[in-house]
Amino acid sequence: MSQISTTARAPVTARFAAAPAWSQSAADRLAVSQEYSAKVIADMDMDRTIERMWRPVLDQVQARQGVTFSGDPVEQVRTLYLDTVSEPLLSLMRGNAATMAMVQSRTPAPMGAIHAILDHA
Repeated sequence: MSQISTTARAPVTARFAAAPAWSQSAADRLAVSQEYSAKVIADMDMDRTIERMWRPVLDQVQARQGVTFSGDPVEQVRTLYLDTVSEPLLSLMRGNAATMAMVQSRTPAPMGAIHAILDHA
């Protein structure tokens, strides 16, 4: 799981804390959520995240077949996953901002959970 550095998240946390979520406008909640999502995405190692998707599959295939892949075949699998998964995953993650903003509008509880996560990351 990616952790946002303290310096990267400080401005976002301050904006979250500035006013309760339910008192902010929908546009304000969306802007803060988009900023938070952008910082999470910028702080994560996308290649490593995607490797965590394909590496276990490759390990399982190797174990079942009793072979060890290395070099070019592994690089081809890596490239295939990066080329196929990177943009859809980023798009999905960017889309989470709207969901986060919607949840914030319904109850203050998620905002407290977000603060707790950010303050202890």
